[in-house]
Amino acid sequence: MVLTLVPRAHAEEIATVLREIPIVPESPKRLIAIDDLLRLRDIDSLSLSPDGSHLAIMVRQAVPKQNTYRTGWFVGSSTGGDLTFVGDGGDARLLTFPDGTTGGEIAGGPGRWSPDGKWLAYLVKRNNEVQLWRSRSDGRVVEQLTHNSADVRDFAWSDDGRIVYFTAGTPHAELKARDQAEAWRGYRFDDFRSVSEITTPGHPPRPLEDNPPVWVVDLEVARERNANAEESKEFERLRSVGYMAGAGGAELPKILNGAEARPALSSKGTLAWLARTGDRSSIGLELLRVTVSKSADGSHPIPCLAPECSGLFIDTVWWSADANRVMFWNLGGNTGMEVALYAWSPSTGKISILVRPGDVFRGCAMATNRLICLRETVVQPAHVVAIDTRSGAVKVIADVNPELKNIRFGRVQRFEWDVPSAVPNLYPQRSFGYVVYPPDFDATRKYPVFIAPYSASGFQRGDVGDEHPLFAYAASGILVIHASYPFEIQLHKTSAEVEKFLFSPERGFPYLTTMLESTLRALDVVSKRGIVDEKHVGIGGVSQASGNPLYMLWKEDRIAAASVAGGYLGPWMYYWWTPRGHPRSDEWYPATSVEGLKWWNPIDVAQHVDKIRSPILFNISDQEIGADATLLRHLEDARKPFDAYVFPGEYHEKWQPAHRHAIYERNLDWFRFWLQDYEDPDPTKAEQYKRWRELRKLQITQDAERANAGQESTRTH
Repeated sequence: MVLTLVPRAHAEEIATVLREIPIVPESPKRLIAIDDLLRLRDIDSLSLSPDGSHLAIMVRQAVPKQNTYRTGWFVGSSTGGDLTFVGDGGDARLLTFPDGTTGGEIAGGPGRWSPDGKWLAYLVKRNNEVQLWRSRSDGRVVEQLTHNSADVRDFAWSDDGRIVYFTAGTPHAELKARDQAEAWRGYRFDDFRSVSEITTPGHPPRPLEDNPPVWVVDLEVARERNANAEESKEFERLRSVGYMAGAGGAELPKILNGAEARPALSSKGTLAWLARTGDRSSIGLELLRVTVSKSADGSHPIPCLAPECSGLFIDTVWWSADANRVMFWNLGGNTGMEVALYAWSPSTGKISILVRPGDVFRGCAMATNRLICLRETVVQPAHVVAIDTRSGAVKVIADVNPELKNIRFGRVQRFEWDVPSAVPNLYPQRSFGYVVYPPDFDATRKYPVFIAPYSASGFQRGDVGDEHPLFAYAASGILVIHASYPFEIQLHKTSAEVEKFLFSPERGFPYLTTMLESTLRALDVVSKRGIVDEKHVGIGGVSQASGNPLYMLWKEDRIAAASVAGGYLGPWMYYWWTPRGHPRSDEWYPATSVEGLKWWNPIDVAQHVDKIRSPILFNISDQEIGADATLLRHLEDARKPFDAYVFPGEYHEKWQPAHRHAIYERNLDWFRFWLQDYEDPDPTKAEQYKRWRELRKLQITQDAERANAGQESTRTH
């Protein structure tokens, strides 16, 4: 076993601005490489101009050698055509929750158009400060609007476009002085929520201010000042109603029947919104129902009673241009886990599907009879499309990764399977996934397989957490099964009740067994086609795609190699939380007493390493190393084949491009070594393969010892 700390890139290596989307001529198609996936341009934000004629997107591209990102704002026509660079997007920013924590996801801030559509305002992080900027829609003028002593948090244009309201948090100097004073006298243990926060970020997360002060930028005199009471009230009005697609800035109630989603006002003055139903899902959230009213005040509500009109994940509603139909995205399909665009006619009660389940859509805004959205397909990363809301036809209007047209992909085929579950009605009856075939697929051969077992939605890039380059695996001759875990649907229980139910020893730990059996069922469905080498199957991923495969390794002997980002269900979780952060009930999350260990041991991977024969690669963030310390030690004591790396400055998901590059490359090498007996001739990898060959010898020796022990046992009996 080798435990390696990977150094962070030098702070002085600054990203360059992403200034253009290149024009790429047609050329002979080639196989995809790791760098192609790492350098894909992501679209972090989509904004539509007030008249719907133009769109603005923020584009981000990784620069692994500098361990940073390039970003840029681009404007284009909502009917298609060239994109114009209008401004630097600044440094990539991590999504921060109100309690000050982050999971490592990168957040793209919104771009907001001036009322006349001539300017775009947006936030830019540079030199660890977030300030407000604006650009003309043609890119000819770019200017910084604020020079505040604190980070700008939110903003809104005034109705006449002459001023911009914004909020800013605590000044940087004050935060720095406060942090320094706290560090000098020592942090209280209970200031942290979990032990991991002591490692990264190394100080207690600072909750975001609930009511940061409101400021004003007067654009005519280029001056910022504190807002007065009247201006603060106006900002709150604008923030609650000013950015509703199709609302035209009309003042509408922010909350109707307890639903917080913003309502939509039609051209005829009718209202549509999402009302709470009172039913709760397994994750504790209340279901929402599409509801309308013939009056703009929401009186005499008319709910849509069709099953398609309620759910957890409806976040926006739109009226059609003629005000006859309400449109919304909701989960659907046989598996209940894929998004479709529905249209409901309140006058007739008819429900129709405009866009069927399959692709992933987000960030949509209405432009008369077209819904402008970001879309991902199984073979195309984020791009901008227009959906004709009359016919459902989808047209690509902006593609920021034109290089992919010269890549030769293998076929990607959707499939479904029955979800085995010992508990009726807890999970959908079906789940889905995709088979990613090697480009030169031969149906007469049996292929080694890699299973990405978490979520199969969207572009087949790297599964959740983006650590496994799926198309690169396929290009190397490994068949990929990208599977989705089923999502529990049990209602009328609190989160604690559901968790106690899912991890009930009396019921055989339904969560773990269902995930395991569903994943193996997906493998079985593909294996029946006669194209799978069942002795060479790999698996791995992040979060649930770490814990569940580790559980699988000692319960089933069907996996030849695994690579995980760390983490599994075990007693370490009891010690993970501080008194402030402890979120669990001792009823199902017991202390590690003699009785408590009777609950933990049947699912604690670290107590069953003797049953694991598959080699395991760990790519662990420093924040989560505590989740694997016990398992790593037990694997070491049992002389099991594994290799482990720790990445500094990372969270639940790893966001640093240099780290992702190292993980992509190492994972590809790992699975080619164990599944294909292949070694990259690159001389810089000689030590890596020397270490792995020793792991293989160790595995062979232990397999022989196990076989001999089995023969001895047979003779004895």
